[in-house]
Amino acid sequence: MLLYALKRFGVAILVAISVSIVTFSLLHVSGDPAAASASKHHKKPKASAS
Repeated sequence: MLLYALKRFGVAILVAISVSIVTFSLLHVSGDPAAASASKHHKKPKASAS
């Protein structure tokens, strides 16, 4: 029973590390989601020619 629990714990650790790597990689490649969202909703005012 202890061997089964250790195997399950090992698999859980591998899954957690894998998910962390995939998540970090996707966020790193796509850029900052907050900045992307802000640029979509925030429009810069046009400069008036004086």
